Amino acid sequence: MTDSPAAGEEIVRLFTAAQTWLRDQAPHLAPVDADGQTCSCPLCQVIVAVRDVDPSSAGLWIDSALASFTSTLASYVETASAQWPSSASRETDTADGSSTSEPLTPEESE
Repeated sequence: MTDSPAAGEEIVRLFTAAQTWLRDQAPHLAPVDADGQTCSCPLCQVIVAVRDVDPSSAGLWIDSALASFTSTLASYVETASAQWPSSASRETDTADGSSTSEPLTPEESE
């Protein structure tokens, strides 16, 4: 299986850009009070999480999650393809009462 472009690198760039924007252009979002606490609403909590995340850790997490997902998917496809016949067919009865398997025509398989 070939490696796709590293999603982790893209996540690092995304978080770095978001942190730069939050620091330079939107410092008023999710302000911190005198006690060092931010608002407890979900939006402010997401902003704080983006502000505080280590971009390289997020990139590593995304790369390992995608590697696990693709490995699991490949295993599933391998198992499923082994359980199903490689071509579509239909059972037909013969004149002597036995049955035989015939491949489907292109019109029947649609």
